[in-house]
Amino acid sequence: MKKLRVSIALAALLSLLVAGCGKTTDQVRKERTLNAEVTILQKDVETSISRFPALAAKLDAALQTYNELEKKYAKKMKDYGTDDLTLAGQMLQNAQKEAESILKGLTAYDQKAPHDRAVAVLSRDKESLMKISEEIAATVKAINRAAANHEEIKNSLTKKP
Repeated sequence: MKKLRVSIALAALLSLLVAGCGKTTDQVRKERTLNAEVTILQKDVETSISRFPALAAKLDAALQTYNELEKKYAKKMKDYGTDDLTLAGQMLQNAQKEAESILKGLTAYDQKAPHDRAVAVLSRDKESLMKISEEIAATVKAINRAAANHEEIKNSLTKKP
């Protein structure tokens, strides 16, 4: 009889422990908020990647203009170079590789995962996406700056006195 009571008490205690393992409303809300942020960042990065061909074309056009000016104004062009275009092109390639790698490495939100693990995965993905977003923004800025610089060179050499 005593063993039966102990068994019933242990079973009741175990069922209370298992029932108490669910996530709280705040935990669920935090996970969903993080997941929404990750989703928005992911879409932003994907949109940015879709603009990379146009950015590469902008660099190519600036390089082509530089080459044409170099043929036409060889003496004056000795003061100018293409280092900024080359650096911006390398930044674009690096950003694209890293963005694609990060997107492939994203983990789908698992609602059934323990709260700590779900938050850790979502936080890691959010941090990675924020980092690459900043890198993409710096790359776009470098490309625009280099293209504008070469446009100024062109304008200064081709303007008529």
